[in-house]
Amino acid sequence: MEDKMNAEPRQSTGAVPAPIIQPMHVDCEDLQTRPLPRADGGKDAWLVLAGCFVLEVLVWGYALTQFH
Repeated sequence: MEDKMNAEPRQSTGAVPAPIIQPMHVDCEDLQTRPLPRADGGKDAWLVLAGCFVLEVLVWGYALTQFH
């Protein structure tokens, strides 16, 4: 029994133990009382959508015409 206590420690295999993950406390009342941020709107938002649409048409329109 004593030779077990005096034995050299085992060499590490390099494995790191997984951390213990604790659940996060979320207060439901806090979530219900905060208002959502205002949605984008107006001329600037429509210009961004139009620009994205034109860019997508140019990219995908050219790419899809190359297979014919």
